[in-house]
Amino acid sequence: MEIDGKYFEAANLVSRIQSGDSAGVVELYSTLSNVAMPKLSRTVDSQLVEDRFHDVVVTVLEAIRNGTLREPSRLLGFAQTVTRHRVAAHIRGKISRRRRLVAMGPVELASTTGETPELTSLEAERVKVLKIAFRRLRPRDREILIRFYLREENPQKICAEMGLTATQFRLNKSRAQIG
Repeated sequence: MEIDGKYFEAANLVSRIQSGDSAGVVELYSTLSNVAMPKLSRTVDSQLVEDRFHDVVVTVLEAIRNGTLREPSRLLGFAQTVTRHRVAAHIRGKISRRRRLVAMGPVELASTTGETPELTSLEAERVKVLKIAFRRLRPRDREILIRFYLREENPQKICAEMGLTATQFRLNKSRAQIG
């Protein structure tokens, strides 16, 4: 097989890596860069391409070193499959995050009279960011945060009225804060 104008011998490269040849790892990295990076660049967020590429390299390298790569001559096909799996996992993660987004109704702005224009602008920006963040929360998570932080209700009351255990309350609150 020819890659970038030179002949590529997958089985030879696999045996070199298995015998501990560090030059083989460098060659694998370079080869996988030509195989995986184009696909990742088209489908993964630009700031995550390099991280996902390294995930692919590590996965392929582990398969080579621990002997789970059944057919060394099919190394590039295996690398392409691993790349597709990484892309699919990335897309599933994005879909999951989008499903958590929920439309939120209008929020009343607090009066900022008597403040400087800079402070008014900063406050408006913070309110805008908070609105966006609250829209992304599930209704139940949003209600927990509003009741606990804005209305300052105690957790026992929230749990009793929402039918939650203390553990469910803490988990929902934590998930909403991270979300």
